[in-house]
Amino acid sequence: MIPNKSNNTNGCSPLSSNCVVWQGPDLDCIEICNGDTISDVVAKIAEEICDTARAATRGRIADSEINGIVQKCITVSQGRSAENLQELLQFIIDKICETDDALSRSAAADPRGFATAYAMPLPETAQFDQGSTRIKKQVLYDETTDTGWVITIGNYMAGLQDSVTSIQNTLENHEERIANLERSAGGTTIGGARATAYGANTVRPTAVDVNGNPVAPNAAAAGTTRGAGSMSGSERVVSKYLLSGAVTVSRLTLEIEKAYFELRRATGMPSDLLKAIAYQQQGLALENRLNGNGNMGLINGFTGSPRTVADAIRNLWITTNDMRAAVADIKANTTPSGCKDIQFSCIATIKRKASGAYDHLSLDFRGSSIPTGYSDSGTGRRTKITITDASLNVFTTFADISGKYQNNAPLQLVSLGTVDKTSNLSVKVEFAVSNDVNDCGETVNLNVTNSSPCPSLSSSSSTENSISYTYTNIGLTTTSGASIAVNLLNSLGSVVQTKTYTTWGTNVSGSFSGLTAGTTYQLQFQMTTKAGITTTCSGDLLVTSSPSCTSLCIKQPSYSSSITDQKSGANSIELAVYNDTLNIYQWLATFDNTNTPIVIYSTITTTPAVAWSHTGDFVSDNPTDSIACGGVTYTATGMTTAMEDSGWKYAGALTSPTGTIFYAYALVNSITKTITEVVFCCDCKQITLLPDPEYGVFYCTTGGNTDCKINVIGDVSSAVVQPLWTIVSQPASGTVSYDVAGSSSTQGCFKYTNDGTEWTSDSFTVKFKNACNTTAIINVPIVKAQTLTHLDEDIVVFLDTTTFSFADAVKIKETFNSIKAALVSTFSYTGNVHYIPLGSGGAGTTEPGDYIKHIRGLIDSQNGQTSLSIDIASGVGTWDTWKSLPGYFSASSGSWPASFTVFSFINQTNTNGNYGSALLANGFTTPTQPTSGGTTNNTEYKQDFDAVLNINDTTSHAGAWTSAIHAKYPATGDWKTGSIPFVYNHFIINMITGSINESAAAALQILAATTGAKMPARNFFGSKIGGVQFPVDLQAYLLDGVASGTNPYTGGTGTSSNTIVGLENHHVVPHMYFENGIDWSTTNTSVKAAFLAMMGIKEGSLLNAPSTSNCPRMHSNSTLFAFDASSSSTACAGVGSAAIEIWNTTGTVFDPTVKAYNSQSGCTNAQSVYELAAGWYAYDDGGTRKRAQYVPAGPNYWINSSTC
Repeated sequence: MIPNKSNNTNGCSPLSSNCVVWQGPDLDCIEICNGDTISDVVAKIAEEICDTARAATRGRIADSEINGIVQKCITVSQGRSAENLQELLQFIIDKICETDDALSRSAAADPRGFATAYAMPLPETAQFDQGSTRIKKQVLYDETTDTGWVITIGNYMAGLQDSVTSIQNTLENHEERIANLERSAGGTTIGGARATAYGANTVRPTAVDVNGNPVAPNAAAAGTTRGAGSMSGSERVVSKYLLSGAVTVSRLTLEIEKAYFELRRATGMPSDLLKAIAYQQQGLALENRLNGNGNMGLINGFTGSPRTVADAIRNLWITTNDMRAAVADIKANTTPSGCKDIQFSCIATIKRKASGAYDHLSLDFRGSSIPTGYSDSGTGRRTKITITDASLNVFTTFADISGKYQNNAPLQLVSLGTVDKTSNLSVKVEFAVSNDVNDCGETVNLNVTNSSPCPSLSSSSSTENSISYTYTNIGLTTTSGASIAVNLLNSLGSVVQTKTYTTWGTNVSGSFSGLTAGTTYQLQFQMTTKAGITTTCSGDLLVTSSPSCTSLCIKQPSYSSSITDQKSGANSIELAVYNDTLNIYQWLATFDNTNTPIVIYSTITTTPAVAWSHTGDFVSDNPTDSIACGGVTYTATGMTTAMEDSGWKYAGALTSPTGTIFYAYALVNSITKTITEVVFCCDCKQITLLPDPEYGVFYCTTGGNTDCKINVIGDVSSAVVQPLWTIVSQPASGTVSYDVAGSSSTQGCFKYTNDGTEWTSDSFTVKFKNACNTTAIINVPIVKAQTLTHLDEDIVVFLDTTTFSFADAVKIKETFNSIKAALVSTFSYTGNVHYIPLGSGGAGTTEPGDYIKHIRGLIDSQNGQTSLSIDIASGVGTWDTWKSLPGYFSASSGSWPASFTVFSFINQTNTNGNYGSALLANGFTTPTQPTSGGTTNNTEYKQDFDAVLNINDTTSHAGAWTSAIHAKYPATGDWKTGSIPFVYNHFIINMITGSINESAAAALQILAATTGAKMPARNFFGSKIGGVQFPVDLQAYLLDGVASGTNPYTGGTGTSSNTIVGLENHHVVPHMYFENGIDWSTTNTSVKAAFLAMMGIKEGSLLNAPSTSNCPRMHSNSTLFAFDASSSSTACAGVGSAAIEIWNTTGTVFDPTVKAYNSQSGCTNAQSVYELAAGWYAYDDGGTRKRAQYVPAGPNYWINSSTC
């Protein structure tokens, strides 16, 4: 061989290969070891290469060993497996060719057979479940079922094509929308000028309102809208199904959301659907079919493991259909065809004799229809009949129904063996007939009620205090365990007395005594058999004779003067006691020695607890109301509506020594401290219903409930008998129910539950009937209560000094100071009560009767500003000492808090007001309501309505006053555009001084403005206007169905295009039942309770009490912060002139877990426009300046807190 380098060793190291060793791993296959020389390694490799080349040349590869291959079914010849690689490879090639030929020949000769015989594997993504089996391969095609690999793959490819097409359409739509958005954003440059062009189907930018509805270009541009920013445009798309034509995307999205919500509400949440799917019986697919062979999983379409609602519904129908088919099969195979037209019937009736006694049991089979050829097949060729009583005594008999009784008179069973004929009976008829081909039968079970017939009340009589009776034709016979009872009931249906009989003949007689004269009673007959079956007969009405006594009226000059005039041991009632500090006088109702009623007016020595007291209950809240007794009316002589604590009083029932009952009434005069007249009445028909609260009004929070207690004034005859109450009419804004447990014989309790809708007042009507069969009816008014929202919420009392006296103002302040103390003790109230006296500002501007301006004044009186809304009255020694203004009214004293409760005491809206008329007769005229000053006068109702709407609704159009306030404080931003300044509740206390005067006209204006519409009856009568002295009737103006015309506060717009609505939508509730002359001081506990109830509070109860406070100042109430947007050092340097107040929900300085705001209202009411700007804030902490960086995005709102 020729060396490959031709002995050229230039550049080579003169080192022999015998001197270089192999340091790689051992190579056992060519016998090379670590440490062999390179010469040995090269030689070994060369030898292996040569051997391989020679073996290939001679074909020795075919002789390669194949011992490691498991040949299984391979047989090359005579059962012998391949011995070398050549034989194995050749066998495989031959088999492939043979198979290909066979398949080709088979497909050509029998393509259908080939398609059904040859199975192909399915790609994993095309595999599917059939029943509980996963289908992983299929025959090519099965013509009989139209299924197979070709169909599955074809459907799978078609689905992929649909998906691709859908994706392409979506992409094209997105491309078009993006292009349109680009055009709408910037327009298209044409010839150097900016223009925007749209095709017929192009998405167009359109202005929309807050609800996503398109706004016309002129409408969108017109007016000034308060909000965080200007109105933005929105795309329009064509809706094909939910809406018609082109609509905005916002509106279409809203409709889609509504449709989705309705669908979800109908179907349930996805989790609910999945749970419902899981209720399928476990292993149902493996259960046998009820109809047909195989299991359920083999039914076409059945899914063994349902994953969707469609799967579950399909399985449900498949299972139902299987059950119906099985039942139909059972019915067809088990009902003999010959029995289908046979009908069995039996009617069982107890027949009685003329006396009412048992005669026989009638069994009527004439409703049966048994064809000719059939006969009874029971015992003795008859039908078995079994009679059983309540004690399980049994009587058995047999009858020929088919041959005799189905066409003839009923079977009469006179004797029933040991069965109790007074018991309810159970009748069992075991029908069985046959025609030697078909055996047909049915068992009928009947229950027979064995009510005893009621006897006749043949005679009765009555005296003043007794009733006698005789009953004849008693059908129930005397037996052991049976009984008869005669009950005496009062007019309410309550049992007063009972007479019981255990033995009797055909008649029963008896009497009741000790009854009330002139009273209606009922006699009720009851029979109880020995089986315990009671028959109660209808009652018969009887009336005791009129009383022999005569109602008596005794007036003051006819009173007895000595206690010795009283009969010894006679009953008495102390009517009144008066201590004039010189003598103690007593009025006593009792009887003299002739058993005649008398009144003793004398002096006594026992000192009473109070100077003047009187017994019983007033029959009315009107002192002038009269009473009626025995057909005679007794007027309230000397009484006037202005007299407090006076009028007729029911003192109680008084029984004479002879047993005659008198009902005593006393005419009380608390002005002269006397009882001027006493009536002893012989009947108890005089009753009156009065609401429990002093002012006849109940209070309820929206969505809450309250107990309404109605007092019964007058006798109810028996303390053990509950009076009968009836709810005559339900309320309009809720429901009412009678509370039996909370009621008594002298008081009815009704639970009113409000329905949560917007309301101001509501009412319901109840009726009472006492045991003397006297009825009374009362309307129960309910007024909306508004609760304090926070523990530290300030209460502000505005008072019209032009109509309220200073003396009354002092009493009102005294009561509200007491209210504050009650709130502190009840739930740790921390707020303040402020008192603002209002004068007339003149020129018809800042008038005290304009109650909406009171809310305005809480804003524009800030920091010592001259208010545009209110004029604060002054007066040395009077109003200057009475008033207590909010702190922020002073110059440089910050801003208003986040919430208020406001009381406005007024009684006019005309003389010193701009809203209403001077007389009720003017209605809504003089001036025309609602009043308006146009666009320049900022003092009338429409302008003030715009203001109150702006305060409550951030989307309303800003009025002139609101715009002025926004412009007045641009630096501090105490009330920013797009926000509310605070939340509040407003109570208007309109004191009534006459039925038709200016206070009545003010009541009309206030109620009309509050409701914003004519009022349904139940809501109208819930607004109590006026009282006893000055009742005010507004039906002709506001009661729906009575009032003509409309409520002018319905619809229309303010001066800033805001729609006028009722003030009840903005936290205003009027209370107009306080009258001139009322005692406003704390000695009148009722007025304090009423003011607390308006706020949903009862002293000592935590019900409706607030639980949280308004946001506190961060760090302390005096801490001020300096700010710089980017520099912490600049913020630190500015601490000396810091002026920023910061609030958060915890009060902790730089609390990273909560947002921070630059106003309390912004923090408490979570208004984002008041959130701090991003940047550095620093403050002085006891001489050490500290800083932190505010990050509005969070989640840590304060970071990098450190010392300056």
